[in-house]
Amino acid sequence: SEVYERLRASQGVSSAGGLVATLALLVLLQNVLLLVFGSATKSLIPYQGALHHWGSIVVSDHELRILAIAPFLLILLALFLFHTKRGKALRAVAEHEQAAEIVGIPAAGMRLVAFLIGSFLAGVGGVLFAIQFNLEPNMGTLMAVKMFFRAVVGGIGSVGGAVVGSLLIE
Repeated sequence: SEVYERLRASQGVSSAGGLVATLALLVLLQNVLLLVFGSATKSLIPYQGALHHWGSIVVSDHELRILAIAPFLLILLALFLFHTKRGKALRAVAEHEQAAEIVGIPAAGMRLVAFLIGSFLAGVGGVLFAIQFNLEPNMGTLMAVKMFFRAVVGGIGSVGGAVVGSLLIE
């Protein structure tokens, strides 16, 4: 979060600069993880649980967990954004930062809230993804690129659009 705030403070950095900084941090983190855990593929298949057969459909316990957790978190996010004072403030800052600050909403604080919420949701998604598939050193970069395109298709800045973009692109 501090990196992005410093980039925002410098007048010469565009939003593309933020994307470059994000990719640089991703590469740095990826290399630290390579150093700590090595380059071998790791498997979390034992955490997938039992398989359930319903005719020709086979579903694991983990896939059922995903089907429960993802909508639950999406509903919690929507409730937060549309029914809490902080969620409404967050939406106001996203809509028009200067106007939100004029009425007393601290934009920097709301950006931190957005960063924390996004990081939490990305972490939950990462754990669920890691259990479903093998862990490979380059999977973070591949996932970031896929998520970027999903966000573009769904409309950057739109929670509903991000969901639709994610469902449209596999």
